[in-house]
Amino acid sequence: METAPESFADTSIPAPAAMVHIPRKHVSKHQRLQTEAPLLPEKQLVLPKLHQKSPCDVVTPIQVDKLYSWLDGYDKNVRQYLCEGFLKGFQIPFHGEINNSPVKNLTSAYKHPEEVSKAILKEVEAGRIAGPFAQQPFSDMHFSPIGVVPKKTCGEFRFIQHLSYPEGHSINDGIPREFCSVKYQTIDDASKLLHSLGSGTFMAKTDIEKAFRLIPVSKTCHHLLGFTHEGKFYYDKCLPMGLSHSCYLLNCFLLQ
Repeated sequence: METAPESFADTSIPAPAAMVHIPRKHVSKHQRLQTEAPLLPEKQLVLPKLHQKSPCDVVTPIQVDKLYSWLDGYDKNVRQYLCEGFLKGFQIPFHGEINNSPVKNLTSAYKHPEEVSKAILKEVEAGRIAGPFAQQPFSDMHFSPIGVVPKKTCGEFRFIQHLSYPEGHSINDGIPREFCSVKYQTIDDASKLLHSLGSGTFMAKTDIEKAFRLIPVSKTCHHLLGFTHEGKFYYDKCLPMGLSHSCYLLNCFLLQ
């Protein structure tokens, strides 16, 4: 059984000052689909210590040294935000009330308890979920229901957290809408770009497996991602499915 870390109450982060396009050196703006990312205030820029080991609560396969090098030429604010985020974990911009009492899980968790246990154990072994704890690891721990949903492959299930519960007082309710809105590029955008580049242009598509689970959450926000299963306490340490901020963070920062 793990020893619970100390509780952290401050989960606030500065709001983006503006939305800007991020050009890269030696790459024409017509050679890629432009995306938008928040411009952080200059005072927030702190160079990461590239040879510093990540805190034990940060679990990600992303190598910050290489990431910092590969992002040379991008907007320096975004570069620093990404590197520090993967080094120390990303903040969840939550401002709301904590639901400090354990809640009843989704019906699927009781209908398929073995699948829930299997999914949790896999994440615990990977270091992405902390637990099991016999007692509540944080005094201000927020609890959300968990469950599973069937995947397309017969007999397989996806572990989910209902972070929109309870209605009006959930984690998702406490995240400002501007940190949840996502605008994706369309097929028409890609078509126009290919047409502008002319004959001989290549287009590629990639899919990142378990993309959210690659993104660590700051330990100051771990208490927001609590849940229970079979009388034990757990909390998530990576972006979970069901968090309204997850798609925003992935789209605005990690797909540049």
